[in-house]
Amino acid sequence: SVDDGCVSFLYRIDFQEYLESRPDHKQEFVTQWQNDYNSIAEDLRHDEDVKAELLLRLYNLRERLWDISDNRKEEAERERMNIMGNGWLEDHLGLLLNIYTTLMQVEIDRFQDTYRFLQDYYKVMEGNIPPEDSKEFARIPLVSVSDAQTPASLSALDQELFRYN
Repeated sequence: SVDDGCVSFLYRIDFQEYLESRPDHKQEFVTQWQNDYNSIAEDLRHDEDVKAELLLRLYNLRERLWDISDNRKEEAERERMNIMGNGWLEDHLGLLLNIYTTLMQVEIDRFQDTYRFLQDYYKVMEGNIPPEDSKEFARIPLVSVSDAQTPASLSALDQELFRYN
């Protein structure tokens, strides 16, 4: 889905660092198996019982490596689900919507100020005194964004802007 794609793109670097920073002990098991194999004399390796024992050890190594890989995959999936479920995307979409709404409000305010100025100007040109009424301008409400999820990278002015409702 689109959310999965956005979240995976936005968190790719952090998630990659998470995957790279976890210790992996698979190489230790492979090295141990290799040392055990090399410690067996060359002439004993042709014996059927020794071959069977080595094959059994190899199967055990394979199962242990698969178990490690499966556990790491499950941990990575849990971390991915935690990242996707933490609300970061929704909060940042709310912030983006607030920025866009604020820009729209600035344009509306500019239009209303210009309209009132021209209205007052032509009333004065006709010889009338413009009324002192203080009509309320149209206001566009902003989306509520929780304070806990407001990014620390925003300036104090931006944070104050996004807290406005």
